[in-house]
Amino acid sequence: MKRPILVTLAVLALVVAGYCLWRAFRAPFDALERELQALKEAGEPLRYEDIVPPVPANLNAAPIYRKAFGLLPNLSFNELQVLDEFRDGRPVEVARVRQILKRCQPALALAKKASKLPHARWIKWQPDLFSIQFLHLLKLREIARLLVADALLRLHDGDVEGSMENLIALLRMAHQMSEEPFAGNLALTGLIFRLANQILQAALSRQVKISPAQIRQLQHLSSQWDGDQLLVRHHQLMLVAFIDLFDWLRANPRLAREVLLIRSEFDLTLFDNFAAWVLPLYSQLASNEVILLRYHRRLLSIARKGEPYDWKQFELIDRWAQRTTSYGFKFRRFAFLPLGLAREFVYPYHFGFFHPAIFHDEYSLFCGIAAGKACQRIFQVSLALHMFWQERDRYPESLSVLVPQYLPAVPKDPFDGKPLRYRLDSNGFRIWSIGTDLKDNGGVHPDDVALSVSFR
Repeated sequence: MKRPILVTLAVLALVVAGYCLWRAFRAPFDALERELQALKEAGEPLRYEDIVPPVPANLNAAPIYRKAFGLLPNLSFNELQVLDEFRDGRPVEVARVRQILKRCQPALALAKKASKLPHARWIKWQPDLFSIQFLHLLKLREIARLLVADALLRLHDGDVEGSMENLIALLRMAHQMSEEPFAGNLALTGLIFRLANQILQAALSRQVKISPAQIRQLQHLSSQWDGDQLLVRHHQLMLVAFIDLFDWLRANPRLAREVLLIRSEFDLTLFDNFAAWVLPLYSQLASNEVILLRYHRRLLSIARKGEPYDWKQFELIDRWAQRTTSYGFKFRRFAFLPLGLAREFVYPYHFGFFHPAIFHDEYSLFCGIAAGKACQRIFQVSLALHMFWQERDRYPESLSVLVPQYLPAVPKDPFDGKPLRYRLDSNGFRIWSIGTDLKDNGGVHPDDVALSVSFR
């Protein structure tokens, strides 16, 4: 009598265990299906072309920029150092700067021509994200720095109009770089606005006259850049990127196994992730994809709410990501981390195998966009102050005086939502944002985003 009962219980135990194993196997696929359905219902774009639509070849500036890259001279380390010191306002031999920049003029002329086109498409999209190249970002950064040095030299020589032409070209480049919302493009646009403020700061310090037509053009170009929309498009792009990448990995199981197998830690020490062999491949891929889609959907919601960004929500999302992706264990050079791949994508700086132009620390990206918006608004306020000075031969005591004739409203600090800070004294003025530490340090702290003008 006992034996049939034991056999029945054993059979039931096997059935329950089998069902649990089947549910564990199916759970990631069901979760992935729910995530994809939620994206469809929310109306999120699911193709790269929906985020970065193609443009006619005759409106694409990328081929002209590539020709400009080919004309760039191979500057020595000492020559680059001279230009850096000149941009920073340190004493250098101006004749040496002039000699270096003379060799760069053909490339700069072609780059300024390229900046006049409305679009710049560099990337040919493919699911294999590891093979996408972003070498153009380094060259564009070099062009931007050279444009600043050339603009400052033109100001030194009294060529205000030529200097402003360089500034206009920089702002056009920022707009072009915003069309492909990769992490590297976001970082480059922030740099361009910092460089643009460098030119404007030098012009205001010299108290030069800028033509009304150029001021209107600068106002228009500086207002075209939309940091919030750029962040939204970036996270939509990341959703598309991970969907395409994991579909590609599923179609290439041998490569997928290799990607899951080798992991690295903070010191870039390699170790074998045996979860890649123990767990079913497609189930593991689905689990990692689900985590990454949920992560970027949460960041997308922060981007959509706009500034000031919810920095506390970032902490909550970060804790969730750390807790979720840390599941498993590690012993010396061996590990069992089922979500190790998702962890590497969430923390690319810590684990380090993926291209920073695509995969980037998201908190730093939000901070960078906020800093870029602060630079953008400081630029617009500085232009308004300069117009006020050109018409009245003095500067206002507060920014509210500029409203509504020169500004529709006093721009807000993107870090805390309060008006930008402004201080005027007998030697000049300073405009600043509190920056990433969220403390008002008077515009003198390294974390502050500031523009200080000292009258010469």
